[in-house]
Amino acid sequence: MKKMLLPVLLAFVCLAGMAQNAGAEEELSLTLTPAYGAHWKRSLPWTQEERVMVHCDFAGLDMDQKKNSHFKFKFTILKDDEVVVSNSSQVDCFNGQFSFFIQGPILNAGNYSLEVVIEDILSGKKTTKIMPIEVQEKKDLRLLNITLIDGVSRSPIRPLCFTEQSLACACQCSKAVQYGDEVTVTVSDKETSEIINTYDVEDTRFPFFFSFQLNKPGKRILLIKAVDKTQNLEVEYELPIVVVDSREVME
Repeated sequence: MKKMLLPVLLAFVCLAGMAQNAGAEEELSLTLTPAYGAHWKRSLPWTQEERVMVHCDFAGLDMDQKKNSHFKFKFTILKDDEVVVSNSSQVDCFNGQFSFFIQGPILNAGNYSLEVVIEDILSGKKTTKIMPIEVQEKKDLRLLNITLIDGVSRSPIRPLCFTEQSLACACQCSKAVQYGDEVTVTVSDKETSEIINTYDVEDTRFPFFFSFQLNKPGKRILLIKAVDKTQNLEVEYELPIVVVDSREVME
């Protein structure tokens, strides 16, 4: 298969409280988590309509008091030991623990492996992590490119909001849904089973968004369920979200 170079979205998160003398003896570690987006853990196999997205956490860079930390990053997607995609970069950082996000390609059906390599330039330490990737051939109902957005500005946000803040999820139906199908999306609270909002998709050929508000503060898990009543198809997503009481912030 032809090699392709794709952009990598590196979203770094500086963690408060990390000591400047992060342990020089600490082992370099790397964790890979399948994702729907930068802040949303994936629970379903990929389909041929979804980009490969993976959240990466790593720790253990040696810290130089006079210089920033530097590391080399490389990811490779392989199928039957043949490279499908490979991309690499060098990054300057200010902390010993980081989080970043890989947005890879849309793949054909089959079994792949994702290999991520991190090398600490200061110490020469290197670690490699390999994760299997399954891409299903069959068409199924999915909400593609599902993204949590602010309901007013329409800009993507982290899964953190205030009570009574206007929220929405932007997405699009997969090709398993046919034009004219009756599709409904329901947002509910996993713990209480309370239905927060129900949205009927008017035209399944185009991207759409469904809005809602959360009035109860705390750590919550939203269930986002799409049902194609015409074809008797359904899919469900879990979105952990932290809701902050806006009244406490204003006091």
